[in-house]
Amino acid sequence: MELKPERIYRGQRKEEKYTSPVESGMTIGGIEYIFPLEDWSDLQVDKFLVQQGVNLPAFYEFSDKSLDCWHCTAYLDERVRQIQWLKLHEPEKHAKIAENLLKIRGAVEAKVAFLDAAL
Repeated sequence: MELKPERIYRGQRKEEKYTSPVESGMTIGGIEYIFPLEDWSDLQVDKFLVQQGVNLPAFYEFSDKSLDCWHCTAYLDERVRQIQWLKLHEPEKHAKIAENLLKIRGAVEAKVAFLDAAL
């Protein structure tokens, strides 16, 4: 926010499983959000990238999802293949991620057990 943007462009597409409640063209807090690819299919995105000569990251053979939030517990059902890729190609990072995710799971399970007992 230090940059004080007037407009933010996002790659979100309507056909994606998880999307933001923000819609293209909305202005929130004085910032306009634009989603230029919102009506594109997976095939259209892939074709465009090939036409532009973009070399896709190696992990795309396992998943087409971003790897930018390694410890995120959101959408773990979408991240199984990413974690498998990590195990094969980045074993040290995989070990740390697995350790942290197991700690998070343990904390959540303890809280759920406490709530179950209270109910």
